[in-house]
Amino acid sequence: MPKLGADVASQVDEAEVQDFSPLPVGIYPCVLREVEVKEGKKAPYWNWEYEVIPGHEYAGRRFWNVTSLSPKAAFKMKETFEAFGVPTTTDTDELVGSVVNLEVIMRTIQEGDRAGQQANQVAKVLPYDGEVADDDEEPF
Repeated sequence: MPKLGADVASQVDEAEVQDFSPLPVGIYPCVLREVEVKEGKKAPYWNWEYEVIPGHEYAGRRFWNVTSLSPKAAFKMKETFEAFGVPTTTDTDELVGSVVNLEVIMRTIQEGDRAGQQANQVAKVLPYDGEVADDDEEPF
């Protein structure tokens, strides 16, 4: 039987348990953490990772939004850039740390280990019109 060494056990003891339960349907102010390019079956796609801003009831919770580079999905990519208020030629590295609103809905997972469970899904990326807390810390 395996057993954790003292140093690893100490790290495990100090780890914060993540809450992956879905949040209520709504609009959440979120900061962009990163954008990753992935290869899809039909076209490449971008995986946008967001985090609810500090000071919000659900601060720190994360959402992911996928935008395909397929011509049929171009409207979603345009929606995202418009929410940030920048041209579509903007490098996403320049957007990291920027805040937008995410319209979050509930969906039922269709396949995999979590099939049948409820999960959040980003329905729309919207401009953020509020103010971000004024402190010297990074938003994430």
